[in-house]
Amino acid sequence: MSLKRFFTTKFGIYRMAWVGNDYAEYGLQTTFMGHIQQTEESLTESLGLSFTEAFTVWCPTDTLIEKGDKIIDSSDFTKEYVVRFIQEYEMPSASEGNRHLEVFVEKYIAEQ
Repeated sequence: MSLKRFFTTKFGIYRMAWVGNDYAEYGLQTTFMGHIQQTEESLTESLGLSFTEAFTVWCPTDTLIEKGDKIIDSSDFTKEYVVRFIQEYEMPSASEGNRHLEVFVEKYIAEQ
């Protein structure tokens, strides 16, 4: 059974881009469907994210996402995350339909 049935959350991918020669700001690049869940504590610590809220987002392998991007849940714009690590994964003994990206993110906290 394909993992795509779990890709029910729409996210926007935002990437830093220069505005003229003055400053850079996040701009919407594209959207994608994915599934988000809290990351296990041991994985969070191994990624050096021990004092933050870390999550794993599963999404299709053709998602155009990069480390450093910000993703925002399209149904709740207060749910913002920064991409820290991306890996392609295929579940053992699974059909081709279960290849996906695992995107490790941490909850975005705006600077005060």
